[in-house]
Amino acid sequence: MGALLVLAMAACWLSAIALGGRPSNAPTREAASPSASPRLTPAGAAPSATAPAGAFQDGPLEFTVDKVECGVTQLGEGFLAWRPNGQFCLVAVTARDVDSAAPQLRSSDQYGFDSAGGRHTADFAARLYEPGETIWRPVSPGSSTARSASTFPSRPRSNG
Repeated sequence: MGALLVLAMAACWLSAIALGGRPSNAPTREAASPSASPRLTPAGAAPSATAPAGAFQDGPLEFTVDKVECGVTQLGEGFLAWRPNGQFCLVAVTARDVDSAAPQLRSSDQYGFDSAGGRHTADFAARLYEPGETIWRPVSPGSSTARSASTFPSRPRSNG
């Protein structure tokens, strides 16, 4: 629930999620091998988005939005690529445990909001295309951090 507030606030700064069709000139995020980091292949200008400044605390966790990247039309390559019905907005978040608890986030409780007030649920399966993410694991007490690029499709994915 805590990250809901953070991601909702971060999403307020999202200035452009195209709720229409997939833009043909948007960048594509390719899946990386476990030894490499994910890379972005630009195919033109993507909508701009800005992350809020500063950290937000909810319960034992303090969140910082590090980066917001919209206009991503697929994760991975080829027939295994993961495609939204529009575009993905990737929100890179750092969570730090400022208490003695070891909380764990659930992707089903993470939402992003677009400039029109539409709510978008984090795409659970997209984490398979982000090999270095650790946000969904328990956050160790103290000053440990976890990072993730939570993925929000602009519209629900179709089954086909």
